[in-house]
Amino acid sequence: MSRSTKSTPARRLRRHGDAPANWQWRDGRPRWTPSPTLRRAGWRGLDLKDATGRWLSDGASRDRAHALNATVADWRAGLPIDPAFVAIAPADARLDDRDDAGAPVPSDPLCIGPLLDSWYASDVFGRLKPRTRDGYRKAIKRGLDALAGYAEQAPRDDARATAAQARAVAQVKALHIQTLAPFEARGGIKDPLRDAYWALHAHAGVNQAYATLAAFGSFLSWAREWRSRTIHNWASEVSRETPQGRIVTWTFDEIRHMVRTADAMGLPEIGDAIVLGLDLSWSQTDRLNLPWDRLRNDMALTGQQGRQKTGRRGGTPLTALGRARVADIRRRHADMDAHPTHVIWSATLKGPMNHDDGSFYRKRFAFVRAEAARTMPSVAAKTDADLRDTAFTWMDEAGMDDTLKASRTLQSRANMKNLADAHYGDINPALAEQGRAAYDAYLTRKGYAL
Repeated sequence: MSRSTKSTPARRLRRHGDAPANWQWRDGRPRWTPSPTLRRAGWRGLDLKDATGRWLSDGASRDRAHALNATVADWRAGLPIDPAFVAIAPADARLDDRDDAGAPVPSDPLCIGPLLDSWYASDVFGRLKPRTRDGYRKAIKRGLDALAGYAEQAPRDDARATAAQARAVAQVKALHIQTLAPFEARGGIKDPLRDAYWALHAHAGVNQAYATLAAFGSFLSWAREWRSRTIHNWASEVSRETPQGRIVTWTFDEIRHMVRTADAMGLPEIGDAIVLGLDLSWSQTDRLNLPWDRLRNDMALTGQQGRQKTGRRGGTPLTALGRARVADIRRRHADMDAHPTHVIWSATLKGPMNHDDGSFYRKRFAFVRAEAARTMPSVAAKTDADLRDTAFTWMDEAGMDDTLKASRTLQSRANMKNLADAHYGDINPALAEQGRAAYDAYLTRKGYAL
């Protein structure tokens, strides 16, 4: 009789239900306790608590134990394990270094992670251009790294350090959005975003730090408008250093070499984009989206429509440089079986070059540039965006004032000076000589001589 009342596996199963292996409840204090075999292999026990240090409920602790057992199964199979459990795993365990592995799941929709997910899924974010969206995501990711204490990122070849960074970022994403708000403390103001900005400034450079703060500003502005008025754009209050613009210009010989290389490779559409970039000084987006019905005689715009990038209206006559290329484009398009709708048209793609937000064009441009660099290495460092710098510089050399330059760029006159300092207008020896000649003529005209 006594034997029949002993605890048997069946009785234990009835008492604990579907209790996972190695799970113990212990009067409301759940714990995962590895078997002796696992302990000898290097596994250690773990109290089953939430991120705040409170004991998990019965169901939640069972789920955590199941996750631990699945991790053990991965380890036995030689697979990477969840970095959330690295602290209790054997030293030889391989780690899953995904950013989201082992991440806590915030329950409050006003936590940083859920708010970011909502922003990324919003119509507001979706209306941004793919490259802009990608840039925001990358900048936000670097900001989260910095907030987690990893402005200087963990070495990529150190799996444990990378996993530790992933866990720290996951903890930041689980914090309430108000955690980003500055607060007064002994010794002054504590500002998480300010500290993250300057940490990135030191370890990643002024451009990365600036971009990250700008991305957080857009995110917080959206969150305030769409989720809660208790949220403020705290990023806008952080003093920052404005990065210096990249001003690089092509030489005429480099441009001619690129265009001839493109034509010789059977990719004249790349040469078309280069010539129109110089002629109009417009962005890649505007050139690739320029339809034939907006090109009237020698006008790039009809005057009733504006640049896609700036939204400003106005007719921009092509120069002789552009008119000659457009005449060549018309002849080529007339010989095609298709009926091109856009000025920049790919015979290979059988469509406009604005495909996939311009990535198709960028790959073809890089392909031509690599070939051209074989015989003229200096073009290797030049980009399509540098065509605008070049056009702006040439307009400066031509003596055009801001009003005349605005008539071609279709930028506002008020914006021209800022653009010149930040992005365009190389102050080269030719311009310096032009300035000397003008000042010399003034001194001579006034009769100033010592």
